[in-house]
Amino acid sequence: NLAVVGSRVDDLTTQINSYVSGSGFQSSDLVTVLVGMHDVMDLYRLYDGTNKAALMAAAQIKGEQLGDATLQIVGTGARVVISTIPDMGLTPYALQQKADVGDDRPDVLTAMTDAFNKGMRLKFINLDGSQLGLLMADDLSRGAAAQPGAYGLTNATQAACTAALPNCTTDTVVDAAANASNGYLWADELHPGATFHTQLGMQAVGRVSSLPF
Repeated sequence: NLAVVGSRVDDLTTQINSYVSGSGFQSSDLVTVLVGMHDVMDLYRLYDGTNKAALMAAAQIKGEQLGDATLQIVGTGARVVISTIPDMGLTPYALQQKADVGDDRPDVLTAMTDAFNKGMRLKFINLDGSQLGLLMADDLSRGAAAQPGAYGLTNATQAACTAALPNCTTDTVVDAAANASNGYLWADELHPGATFHTQLGMQAVGRVSSLPF
């Protein structure tokens, strides 16, 4: 498991290059990839109210970089299950930015999310289901935010945790989430919670079961 809290696309690229130069990927390997949220957030913090288009372009380039790194894995013969990133414009952070800074903030984060995911996905247009399975975390986050009850959620706008991830447990949640933390879409101001990840995991199982891997 090479997952690291707070990873960026550059970190993944470094990991892949290091792994390929070492033991390397095998044709029997299944590689799962989820990264990019922090790249979008890094870029968003450069938003000054006038440079949305430039930041969207930069986010798309980061997505393309992720797509190229994924193609490097596919080129070894290994199979990949990769996810888009959730809609960062729906996070508690985005909603707080709307309240504190301006109504446009969630829309900017959503646009940057879309640009990143688009850049990544465009790199896969020549692949088929025998090489790669795509998970739709952006669609999942939007569906859960729009109809939380359909996902067994009771709160789609606030964070459940009071302790910083990954150290949050059922003992370190807000009072309203006590014994009901699975009802929260968001674990903290940026990261989805357990129910979201359960749903994303079910997507992954479905892809691996149905695609001609």
